[in-house]
Amino acid sequence: MLRFILDRTAVPYFSNLVWFISDQSTSLNEQIIKVGSSGKMGKLPDLVAEHVDNLYYLNDIFSLKVNKNSGQKTNCNASFKKQVFAINEVLTAQVLKKLVIPLYVHSLIPAHSLSLLPGSEATASEPRLLPSVALYLLAQLMLIFTHKPIINVLSEVFFFFFCFFFFFEHRIFAADLDKRKRERVF
Repeated sequence: MLRFILDRTAVPYFSNLVWFISDQSTSLNEQIIKVGSSGKMGKLPDLVAEHVDNLYYLNDIFSLKVNKNSGQKTNCNASFKKQVFAINEVLTAQVLKKLVIPLYVHSLIPAHSLSLLPGSEATASEPRLLPSVALYLLAQLMLIFTHKPIINVLSEVFFFFFCFFFFFEHRIFAADLDKRKRERVF
């Protein structure tokens, strides 16, 4: 029964919720571009507030405080604990695979460098945010979320991607600089 509920209800619901938040992020990005060109705030404060509210909603789901190896005695039965843990796993996967990595993290990486990612499925058709918007939204996730598994993954993502790209961007820059120097000498 639990598997049926998770397969039939939780995955589509969380997928739609994460898609909605992704769409909000893109709208927020577009509004910031408009504000930059017109100077009028428009509906930007409302979009930010709604986005933050949705992140708090996700955090509330994560914060049910039931984990797989919980030895604490609670008023809920064992099947409920398993269900909540499974829901947190499903939601974590949805947030990471459909929001954080493809939209926020890939927006921080220069488009020409996306192909350097091992196993990257990034395409030119993926929506991209301004890097400042992506960084702000990632910071909001780190600020709002208290669910350790997702915070740990976000921290790993930050360290992995930034170390990886600082290393490769430096090597690409150094190779271009060497090439220019050789062209000048001859």
